[in-house]
Amino acid sequence: HSPPGIVQTRDSSNFKSDQHNTVNWKSAKCAEILLVGRKAWGARESKKVDYLKTNGGVTIVFYHHTEKDECNSTDACAQIIRRWQDYHQKTQKWSDIAYNFLIGSDGRVYEGRGFDVVGAHTLFYNNKSVSFGFVGNFTFHVPNSAMLTAAENLIQCGIHWAKISPNYKLYGQ
Repeated sequence: HSPPGIVQTRDSSNFKSDQHNTVNWKSAKCAEILLVGRKAWGARESKKVDYLKTNGGVTIVFYHHTEKDECNSTDACAQIIRRWQDYHQKTQKWSDIAYNFLIGSDGRVYEGRGFDVVGAHTLFYNNKSVSFGFVGNFTFHVPNSAMLTAAENLIQCGIHWAKISPNYKLYGQ
């Protein structure tokens, strides 16, 4: 069993994400994702929600790194992600955390804005892309295999639910 608030989708019978998404996280394409919903990591409410208006899914996926600390447990990741949400909302004056999803070194996917909501991650591309923030600084080394597998599973889930185009382009920053 997963810790409280963590959804191991292959064992979940009726999970809906905390945000505004229309993804069945227990479907075959999403079953390997260990999703931590917004409530579970202690997210504050988004100040404003703008929905992506893409037919057939976004055509661009960005891999970002959050810089600074990495995390290896749900508690450590939640603490770091809450700090990033604080920074994005209070200092940057954005409506929410920048990323659509974040991925911890534990291989869990932490729900940011979700698939359906415009992010604040890449100027001029926010309304036509999704961003996965790898928690940590990956300037001098790559994310671990659990993180990369989680990202690939998330992309495949997004394609299955028409949130990401099958012909997407992947960019890393």
